[in-house]
Amino acid sequence: MTGNDTSPIRAVGGFGLYFVAVSSMIGSSWLFSAMYSAEYAGPAGILSIAIGGIIILIIALVFAEVGGVLPVTGGSARVPQLTHGDYASFTVALLNWLGYLAVAPLEVMAIIEYASDILPALATSEQGHVSLTRWGILTCIPLLFVLVVINVMGVRALAKTNGPLAVWKLALPVLTIVVFLLVRLEPSNFAAHGGFMPFGWSGVLGAVTSGGAVLGFLGFRSVLELGGEARNPGRTIPLVLAAAMASVIVIYVMLAVAFVGALSPAQLAGGWSALSDKTGAGPFATMALGLGLAWLAMLLFADAAVSPSGTALIYTGVAGRLSRAAAQNGHAPPPVARLNRAGAPAVAIWINFGIGLLLLLPFPGWQTMMTLISSTLVLSLGFGPVCLLALRDQAPDLPRRFRLPAGLPIAALAAVLAAFVVYWGGWKVNRLLLLVVLAGWVVLPFVTRVFAGRWPRPLDIRALFWMAPYFGGLAVVSWLGNYGGRGLITAGVDLLLIALLTLMVLALSFRLRLPPAEARARIENALEQAGR
Repeated sequence: MTGNDTSPIRAVGGFGLYFVAVSSMIGSSWLFSAMYSAEYAGPAGILSIAIGGIIILIIALVFAEVGGVLPVTGGSARVPQLTHGDYASFTVALLNWLGYLAVAPLEVMAIIEYASDILPALATSEQGHVSLTRWGILTCIPLLFVLVVINVMGVRALAKTNGPLAVWKLALPVLTIVVFLLVRLEPSNFAAHGGFMPFGWSGVLGAVTSGGAVLGFLGFRSVLELGGEARNPGRTIPLVLAAAMASVIVIYVMLAVAFVGALSPAQLAGGWSALSDKTGAGPFATMALGLGLAWLAMLLFADAAVSPSGTALIYTGVAGRLSRAAAQNGHAPPPVARLNRAGAPAVAIWINFGIGLLLLLPFPGWQTMMTLISSTLVLSLGFGPVCLLALRDQAPDLPRRFRLPAGLPIAALAAVLAAFVVYWGGWKVNRLLLLVVLAGWVVLPFVTRVFAGRWPRPLDIRALFWMAPYFGGLAVVSWLGNYGGRGLITAGVDLLLIALLTLMVLALSFRLRLPPAEARARIENALEQAGR
């Protein structure tokens, strides 16, 4: 294969993809989400994590069919271009690229934050919010560089490096759960300081996004993004998604149970909202030391380097493949789409490395960046149901090793739940996302003209007539709602409004899909590019 070849290498089997998915989902989130969910929702943070997992599982089922039908690298950005055109594709690509690009810096920051318990010069803490110091930020740079080098070596090196990491990342959370449950499980903790649900359903639902409950589960998408390099993707992708999601949901829920049950009276003395002040930058490690489990604490400090590294390793490659897909769609310079001799989009990966370094400056702490990433990536998930329904009409004859039962109601439910998660992220984050999307819509015509040699076509522009009401409606409800908004809409009514908005937009998006002949021509071209 030459350095200019654009055909991916099919080098990853089912076990390899399973380890990729698990490694993507068990990163820094398992180290922090139990604490932050409890801080937002009390013991009911356990429910927040379960709800987040179930929501993402339902959405993942939609992507299982889409990914099996069109197993192309960078699928989440490529597929909307095939079903609804440039504006839909560019919007998804922009959101995904922003979210994926930030994950590697986020995971590396988690490593440094945990290390700051041993090396205080790396981070500072103010009112429970940890931020990296100048020395902490500088320490991130060589770590990110190593992740880039491994990914540039290609998908085989990525899979081989990730396999042992994934085994470790599965083993240590399970070990932590078992040891904590055996050593200390205090039933009274589950009703302390206001009962099981001290902040009501508002706290439970808010913790789904802002407590970090959803962030870990979003790693399932790495399977879709690497679908172009999978062997027998029509069968492999659905099985891997189901197995990986089920494994990780159980692990995260049991970690939350073990965390709440093992809290000491001193750690609960200030109430649930002060947990981060009592458990340090490394919650599980600090609690292990308090329980006299120094050996486990040392393993946890070691895992604070291993688990985030594995997730960052995967997302570095995924972000590069998403950039490559944008270039294939005519939304980025052509060299970004080129693969090196190892089959990796090296140019895209190196460009993302430089931009990722810049993100360390305005977002120098794990919690600061986490909600933004969660809302950004979940917002783009709403396009999965849109694409599934369109593809069933545009390409009904394409092979489907996995066909989602009750496809219409499950797709509608997935779209509504994705909108809920974005809303729960709060107005402060959602207004930023709206500005990003609006800016993308303004620059897209010029980007397409420069890199694809054409202006957006009328068929591509039609997507604005369903996307604009969707993003605008979410923004209005978020601004008037109960999660960082003005609180002018009654709880419950806000969710009803979002559900109705989403269902109307889903129906409108189906009416404004590309005509079947146009979509089929694009699909055949994409499959030919992917060597399918």
